[in-house]
Amino acid sequence: MKKKILPLTVIILLFLTVILLWSRVWQAGRHDPEAPLRQTPFFFAQGTDAVRYHALFTFPGENLPEEVEVRIEKEAEGKNGIFYEIRIDCDGDFAGRYLDGYDRFRLGCFYVTEDKIRLIREQNTADAIRNEESLNDTGCVVCQETEKKDQMEGKKGWHESITVNGDICEYRSYNDLTETGYYEGFLWEKGKGMLEYRSGFGAEMDGIELQIK
Repeated sequence: MKKKILPLTVIILLFLTVILLWSRVWQAGRHDPEAPLRQTPFFFAQGTDAVRYHALFTFPGENLPEEVEVRIEKEAEGKNGIFYEIRIDCDGDFAGRYLDGYDRFRLGCFYVTEDKIRLIREQNTADAIRNEESLNDTGCVVCQETEKKDQMEGKKGWHESITVNGDICEYRSYNDLTETGYYEGFLWEKGKGMLEYRSGFGAEMDGIELQIK
């Protein structure tokens, strides 16, 4: 009994169908470069490049600005988030501005996803972009939809916490190993971005405080 052989056209159609299905599955796993990445509403609206803040600096010296412009510069879009650089736009070479060679007026590189804002200060933006897949192990989350309790409560060391109250999210961190330990905090509001920023050392030494106008 002779075996039936599928017509060549049927074989070609089956082959093309398999290729089409595979292509759709592959495309579904990729980010459409034409579609804008979604970012948490706690961050500044996309397109915002500068915001003015009331400023309080407890640095030694005179002529400290009482108002500053904060630049929000979009550096790049990654696979799952957007990279921004946030910095205080001020040329003053004030004592206390620099910490171990680091410019504190550069608030850092921020990796913004659909539900989180991650601060990646120890890396420059280019390094962070190249290593996007490993960012979960880098830096610290300074805003998210859920609260984060202080894991060091009742102990001495580096403390971090996130509280969420409706449209407001607050991040606080501080080091109480010494009386002059470093502290830093962000206050975010949905639809507005960063409402407040503060950092400095114990007894409000070399402090930076920003409050949106």
